This record gives sequence, C-alpha cells and structure tokens, in this order.
Amino acid sequence: MSRPAVAGFTLIEVLVALLVLTSVATMVYASVQRYQHNAVRMEQQLLAGWLADNTLSEMQLAGQVPVSDGQAQSVHYGGLHWWLRCEVGQAADAAAGIHPVTVQVGLAGSTEPLQSRSGVVVAP
Repeated sequence: MSRPAVAGFTLIEVLVALLVLTSVATMVYASVQRYQHNAVRMEQQLLAGWLADNTLSEMQLAGQVPVSDGQAQSVHYGGLHWWLRCEVGQAADAAAGIHPVTVQVGLAGSTEPLQSRSGVVVAP
C-alpha cells in the first residue's frame, strides 16, 4: 500500500514567499515614510509662506516700518513655533517714505529660513 501524495508547499517555497513579502513590505514602508516626510515639509513651507505674506501685509496696511535690528522674534502660528526676522533696506526715495522690507520665516530651533518675502512699506 502506497501513501497518497500530500498536496502543499515545501518549507523552501514558504521561505521564498516570506522573503518576497518582506522585501515588498520594506519597499512600501520606505515609500510611505518618504511621502510623509515630503507632506510635512510642504505643509511647513506653506505655513511659513503664509506667515511671511501676512506679516508683510500687516506692515503695509499699518504703514509702519519695522526696526531693522536683525533680531528674530518668536511667533506661534499654525500649531508650530516659528522665528520671524524683518530687515529694512535703504530707502530708494526717503522723502516719499518708501522702504524696502524683507521678511524671513523659519522653524524655531533652525537657523535656515523656510520662506522669504520682499516688498515695500510706505510710511506716512
């Protein structure tokens, strides 16, 4: 009497399948991590741009030229802590009160600005 043939996978086949699945899972995990990092970076860039635009617009509407001391001020915006630095350039027409202003914004704890906006402020 002979034994009936058992249908199924051998141990080698199972190990090869596990190796393939592990490789695919590792690649998917790396892609998700890269996507998440890029999404966070884009959000930070967007918020920094909004903060710089808003700050420059507030100065233009108020007609107030900031003191250009080069010091960064701390700001809480969009659930994050930022530094904001305003630099006033040489007035092209001092009699008209037109002052070029550059606003730089970066994340707290970093020295590199994420966004920078330039414009003019007309002081009365």
